Amino acid sequence: ILSNSRKGKMGMLVGIYNQIAEHVVPLPALREQPFMFPPFYCSDQGWVTWRWKVIGNLSVAKEEVTYPLFKQGTDSIGWRIVDEDRAYEATAEEVKELEYARLWTMPSVERRIEQYIASS
Repeated sequence: ILSNSRKGKMGMLVGIYNQIAEHVVPLPALREQPFMFPPFYCSDQGWVTWRWKVIGNLSVAKEEVTYPLFKQGTDSIGWRIVDEDRAYEATAEEVKELEYARLWTMPSVERRIEQYIASS
């Protein structure tokens, strides 16, 4: 969990580290790994239901996380870039590489991880 500043509006900002292991990796070593895919928003249901296990906790200082930009819209209605605090108009080219600002469900996150691992 990278940030919960928008938990009530959009969900929690989460990053999945690109680390696959049979045993728990020391948490500081995770910080050296890239994410499997860009950070995304999801609800806390994975942790509340214990479907996703908490293996530890490291504080993440605000300056350690560059809040990602997300996109909203379509070519027909226009595009907006969304950051943590605001949204502004953008071109299709500006949003081309951005993730959609949407709430990922537990099953969709799990499928995305499985697809990532299968393609690696």
